[in-house]
Amino acid sequence: MKWIKRCTKCGEEKPIEAFSRNAASKTGYRPACKVCDRAGINKQGRRAYEKKYWSGAKGSEKKARIKQCREKNLEAYTAVLQAYRKTDTFKARHRAHAATRRARMRDAFVEAVDYQVIYELSSKTCVYCGKPLDFKEVEFDHFIPIAKGGRHERSNIRVSCLPCNRVKGARLVAEVCYQVD
Repeated sequence: MKWIKRCTKCGEEKPIEAFSRNAASKTGYRPACKVCDRAGINKQGRRAYEKKYWSGAKGSEKKARIKQCREKNLEAYTAVLQAYRKTDTFKARHRAHAATRRARMRDAFVEAVDYQVIYELSSKTCVYCGKPLDFKEVEFDHFIPIAKGGRHERSNIRVSCLPCNRVKGARLVAEVCYQVD
């Protein structure tokens, strides 16, 4: 049975997938559908309000409190941040973010990619030299480089080791001669 919910803005009955999640509400979903929610966003008005707020007296007070808190806790914050940057979670997220950012800078297609799935599907080995790899040493390579019109999507990403990925660079596989030891 499919759940149906009535939108509070347009009054239409729609499937539950048409509504955004909201854990705070009784039903677990927002009262208005996604279409109506997006239509109701007033970005220019919101920007004007924010600018007025932060330039006014309340905004100045809040900025001062934030600055004071930041200065007071700077050492603790820095220590926590440095420890986090050494974790595998940060490194994996950073790699994914960097790849997505590079693709967007070139106006390439960007798809959400689960790197763990790609790693598992590749039998945990480098596609170029066949070397077995641990997830920590894996590099994810765009088979058709973004610089050559490739897309940032699951079907274009391969698992490779660092030396193979560095040799390939932003070239096609046919342009590269690999020497397997």
